[in-house]
Amino acid sequence: MKEDGAINEAKCIQQVKQGSERAFEHLVRRYTPMVFGLLMELVANPEDAKDLTQEAFIKAYRNMKWFRETARFSTWLYRIAYNTGIDFQRSKKAKRHVPLEAVNEAAFSLEPSVYSGRSEVIEKGLDALSPSQRVAVVMHYNQGLKLKEVAEILECAEATARVHLFRGLKRLREVLPQDL
Repeated sequence: MKEDGAINEAKCIQQVKQGSERAFEHLVRRYTPMVFGLLMELVANPEDAKDLTQEAFIKAYRNMKWFRETARFSTWLYRIAYNTGIDFQRSKKAKRHVPLEAVNEAAFSLEPSVYSGRSEVIEKGLDALSPSQRVAVVMHYNQGLKLKEVAEILECAEATARVHLFRGLKRLREVLPQDL
C-alpha cells in the first residue's frame, strides 16, 4: 500500500472489509507502536504488552465489519486495545511494576515513543495514578490526543476525561519532587 502524505485510511479500511490482508498489515505496521505504548501503560510488562497488542489487532480484524467510518480508526483501535488491557488486568489481578530497563529491552522496534526520556521518578509517579488517569495523562500529553479522543477511548464523557486528566496531574504534583 503506497503512502501519500496522510494515508488514505478510508480506502485501506474498505479494502480490509473486503478481505485484503495486505491492507490490514499496513494498518498493523502503522498503529503497532501506539497500541503497544498504550498497553505498556496498562500492564507494564513488555511480553504481556506484545501479546496483548497481537490480541487487540486480531480483535480489530475480526470486528472490522462493525467499524463505522464516522469515528477515527485510531480511536476505535485504541478502545479495543484499552479493553484488552483492562480485561487482562482483571483476569491476572496484575500488580503494575516493571523496571524501566525492561521497557527499553522490549523486542519491539518502536519509533520515539512515550518511554523516550522518561525517568524512573516519573514512571513511579505514573504508577500512583489509576488506570484511567494514567491513560488520560499519557494519551493527551505523550500521544497528543485531544480530550475528545481520550474520552472515546475511555468510553466516557469529555468532561469525565477532563476530570481523569486533572486528577492525574494533581496526583503527579503530589507525588513527584518539586524540583523535577
